[in-house]
Amino acid sequence: KDLIELDDVSISSLTENKILGVTNVNGTNKVTLVDKPSSGTTYFSAVGQFDYNDLATHTTPLEYTTGDLQLTNDALGEYTFLSQPPYGVTTAWDEGTNTLDLSQLSIGDRVTLRIDLELTTTASNQTSLLKILFAEGTDDEYLQIISNELGFKTAGMHQIELDYTFDIRNNEWRNVPAKILFSSSDDASIVVNGWAIYIIRKSINILDVNDDNFKTLTVSKIQSPLTDESTNDMTVKVGYDGVSNNINAFLFGKDFSKYLDAYKDMIPTNRLALKMFNKTKEISIVSEITEMDYDATGNYMLATMVENTPYTNVSVDDKLEFAISILYLPPVSESGQETFTSTDNQTVFTLSKTYNNISVIVGRVVQIPTVDYTVSGTTVTMTEGVELDQTVTINGF
Repeated sequence: KDLIELDDVSISSLTENKILGVTNVNGTNKVTLVDKPSSGTTYFSAVGQFDYNDLATHTTPLEYTTGDLQLTNDALGEYTFLSQPPYGVTTAWDEGTNTLDLSQLSIGDRVTLRIDLELTTTASNQTSLLKILFAEGTDDEYLQIISNELGFKTAGMHQIELDYTFDIRNNEWRNVPAKILFSSSDDASIVVNGWAIYIIRKSINILDVNDDNFKTLTVSKIQSPLTDESTNDMTVKVGYDGVSNNINAFLFGKDFSKYLDAYKDMIPTNRLALKMFNKTKEISIVSEITEMDYDATGNYMLATMVENTPYTNVSVDDKLEFAISILYLPPVSESGQETFTSTDNQTVFTLSKTYNNISVIVGRVVQIPTVDYTVSGTTVTMTEGVELDQTVTINGF
């Protein structure tokens, strides 16, 4: 049940090692303080992920001939990773029915689906589509095209990687398993590498209060600029700008970096704040994260910060307690398709609105992001000018 639906038991004061929970009083569920769980690395984490990798199609690819083909994923692949779910969610994919299982989510929760396929086409200028079928057989049934038209000039193997973000809009989207569908203008075969499912739980407003996720780390070094590429577990290194004298970076050890991994792909779609409490100086610090990624070794997470905190707020050997939270959750953009007829050698195309993600097709050839084009707000800039009178299709979602 949602907490707002429950009566509360009188709570006169906070108690160490107690958390907000539900207890049964004379047959009625009520909110009260309960014992904190002794284990559980994702307790109260509003952000999490599942990565389901397929094994079977690497031996026997899916064969497409006509209609809509339901994609499969047995979750038996080597890189399946399920140990960082958000609070209250144990799965997001049912490999038995090959459907998205969203039943443990709440209305308003946000899901980003990252699909990775190897598509082998059989004809020149073949076009394909990827779709999600929500709430099949109900009044809320909705078929969402998530790739729009994927066109390939030549037959052969093509790598497809795309993201699609959606909100849970109603109970039918939660309760009825959703299907990932494929269609094409000609025969094709498909190897499913897998899909990652990133979840932000709007209904969970308390983030990271357990001992595993709400870490206390010791400051081991303060440096301008921060050039070190490693640090020990349970420690953090602090970087600052030598001109402004404000903190601009943190480097975390392997243990805390694994926890942060669930958040790094949420930037820049969502604004995230790093919240710190300096236990030694008894100072609270909040700073926005502008970028977060692993260092060159792939082991240590480097968080780049908005420079709003003097580095003198921390000293070597200070104890900093860290948590992470969402500053802003932008609305999911509506999907749309915008079509242009190019002038000679045209490079810049202006969209009518901003989308979370886009795909670009010139004629019937899919363009590669960052290689063939870049996007900034409503402006799409091609790396090379488009020839005269070409149809340029930009799909937003």
